[in-house]
Amino acid sequence: RLDWALQKATELGVSAIQPIITQFTDSPPKADRLEKKRDHWKEILVSACEQSDNDWVPVLREPRQLNELALPGQTIVAHPATDSMQINPDHEALLLIGPEGGFSDAELDFLYKKQVKPMSLGPRILRTETAAIVGLTLLGQQYGQY
Repeated sequence: RLDWALQKATELGVSAIQPIITQFTDSPPKADRLEKKRDHWKEILVSACEQSDNDWVPVLREPRQLNELALPGQTIVAHPATDSMQINPDHEALLLIGPEGGFSDAELDFLYKKQVKPMSLGPRILRTETAAIVGLTLLGQQYGQY
């Protein structure tokens, strides 16, 4: 699933990708396999750039625990319990997509205390990889990319 999301996010033109580890993360990469995984992910990014005629390979950051992230001023979390989207297209945005099972209540509390804004992706519960594409497409519309 992550491979597919990396490919599609790259095709949509993201500048950076930050894998996050949350309470419901299925299987974070083990330290001894991380280097091999990182190389595999970079190959996916380069291939997706070639396919989409994108000259910019996104920065692939190291996987981090959610509470270790430096959250920029405009951080958005995809969440089905909201129907709003407050985006300032003059500022860069970080879009957070939760794992299968979503973010835990404690993680959502943490994010909202950090002034993270919720964003609706529509009335349905989406798979993580689908949510990433829908969220990036909605942001792309707000930024006038489509």
